[in-house]
Amino acid sequence: KNSTSGTFILWHQLQDILLEALSIEKNENGRYIQQCLSLGCEFLNYRIDEETGLVHVTFSRSWKDAPIDESKTFTKTCRLLIGADGIRSTLRQQILSRCASTQT
Repeated sequence: KNSTSGTFILWHQLQDILLEALSIEKNENGRYIQQCLSLGCEFLNYRIDEETGLVHVTFSRSWKDAPIDESKTFTKTCRLLIGADGIRSTLRQQILSRCASTQT
């Protein structure tokens, strides 16, 4: 008999577990202080600083299908970039594109 054991977890529960693991603080309203996390925005691109190894990531506060408004873009810098932007990941597409171009 085949059986699969596992745990069902809701998205917001998984998010809380990951945020807790990152030691992200909550403010007085119980909302996470987003120092190293960007929720509710669209990933645009990234670049790696060859000298420092830091990753500079550009986001937009615009909706995905709306034209990009430069006044609504912002950049964050990190040591590790985790792409959790879904099945049609823009980050994954950019990484694979860069890998393919360096191998040709």
